[in-house]
Amino acid sequence: GCTAESLAFTALAAEFEAAGAAVIGMSPDSAACHDKFIKKHRLSVALASDEEKTTLQAYGVWKEKSMYGRNFMGVERTTFLIHQDGTIATI
Repeated sequence: GCTAESLAFTALAAEFEAAGAAVIGMSPDSAACHDKFIKKHRLSVALASDEEKTTLQAYGVWKEKSMYGRNFMGVERTTFLIHQDGTIATI
């Protein structure tokens, strides 16, 4: 899931940079948790913390999920391509 995706984005970091794209991951985890995750997996992508879930809710990715018959709230993994002017190019 998140780890595999983060590793893939890190592996492609030079290509994203050459295309003028910045890669930023976001989750409700704390900045300290993100720092440990980055160090553990040697990631080059930036990870933003949204503990209040303000941005996650604004982007519509904080959703009710279900696993093993149990419902809970969580992040629906989604990739957004955002233009330099701040508009969403594609989801």
